[in-house]
Amino acid sequence: MLARRRAATPRADRAPSSRRPSAGLLALTGLLAACSGAGGARRPSGAAAQAQAARSDALYRAALLYQGCDGGEATACFTLGSMYLRGQAVLKDTARAASLLRLACDRGHAQACGALGRLHATGDGVPLDAGRADLLLQMACDGGYAQACRTPGSPDATTGAP
Repeated sequence: MLARRRAATPRADRAPSSRRPSAGLLALTGLLAACSGAGGARRPSGAAAQAQAARSDALYRAALLYQGCDGGEATACFTLGSMYLRGQAVLKDTARAASLLRLACDRGHAQACGALGRLHATGDGVPLDAGRADLLLQMACDGGYAQACRTPGSPDATTGAP
């Protein structure tokens, strides 16, 4: 049975896809290729090989999280934002972390709302805004993230101070 080949040009009845990978995903994909030893370079052995494998695994995980976040997964956005906050597998970038946390919070991730509220309370990577911080922390509490909840006389959820 002969397989029918697809035409090289898009069909008129199909709209071309406007979905393109994010710049972050493309950068991580390039780094992943570099770490995987593509290009025929001699592979290290022992501890160096284990370190390279760990870096490669972390970059692969970050690339998958970018795909998930681009696909609308709030947990993927939150996890990637947390990685940017800590500088885990990616360079520490609180502004990018805040952007990813905002996406996750907008998609209903309570813990992301709490983390973003703490950033607004301290002004780390975002403008210092106590009102916005309180609103985000209340959203997190209402969403079930208990660490963002405050009761009278208890420590402040943003700093731990009374």
